[in-house]
Amino acid sequence: MLVAVAVVIYGGLRILRPDLYPGDPLLSGIVHDLDRALLHLDFGCAPPGGTGSGARPSGACTPLRVVWERGMAADIWLLAGSIVIGIVVGVLGGLWCAGHPRTLRARALQIGAAVAYCAPVYFVGLALLYLFNPDFGLLPVPFFFDAVSRWASPVTDPWMWLRTLLVPWLVLAAPLAGMCLRMTLSTAREITQEDYVRTAVAKGLPFGRVMRRHVGRPTFGGTVSFAPVTLPLFLTNVMLVEQVFSVPGFFYYVWGAIGHNGENAINLPIVIAAALWMTVLLIILGMLADAIVWRLDPRVRGAAF
Repeated sequence: MLVAVAVVIYGGLRILRPDLYPGDPLLSGIVHDLDRALLHLDFGCAPPGGTGSGARPSGACTPLRVVWERGMAADIWLLAGSIVIGIVVGVLGGLWCAGHPRTLRARALQIGAAVAYCAPVYFVGLALLYLFNPDFGLLPVPFFFDAVSRWASPVTDPWMWLRTLLVPWLVLAAPLAGMCLRMTLSTAREITQEDYVRTAVAKGLPFGRVMRRHVGRPTFGGTVSFAPVTLPLFLTNVMLVEQVFSVPGFFYYVWGAIGHNGENAINLPIVIAAALWMTVLLIILGMLADAIVWRLDPRVRGAAF
């Protein structure tokens, strides 16, 4: 899949913009691009000032491999934390709503999930900054709303790491949590009508235990299997959240690379490297989702034999 995407990217660019490759044969040029990018991680260079990594001599450039290595940890931590928070909160919220149908709090939670699912993350992020940023917010809250690009390892400085990622985690996880809540609630409503659930209730088992063991478990597989469908949109939201909150991941530089850099110039190497990095993340997340579904859903395990 990664090779196919790379062929489409480099081949399409050579076909649509032959002026960028004067005199280069098409097929051998694509093979050269694939060898350079996939085997040697040579994506080209970022222009001076193009990555916000500090002043550099005139005409110098930073290899994109270096920029990617600096930002990949932030990308992975942001993705992992927001996915875990979104799925856990959404599934638990859906089960709670299924166990308290037609109550005022359940309806309020469902309305909140719908709002979280529909609200653009860049709007939510900017609203939080304007409301709670300690420098210019209407209701300043220290520590967690700094729109300043900084990064620290969770091993060497866990407090700064948490400060950098907590609010971006919550903003990025909100749409995923809303989607998982609605999916879990819909599945749980169907499962509560099954005979084995009615039998468990008739035997006198506590309702909370019935929801956790008999209703909750079958919903996990369906919700996790549906989550990968939203991954392309989710990774697009990662770019927006990193830009709004200045999270120093590699996707942070895409906004400037597509022409929002003060010069209206498109930086193709950064755009291509970000597309390939997104493809790698999609493949890995999809494989993890398949493994989790195989572990949670006995019907999937049975179908494998």
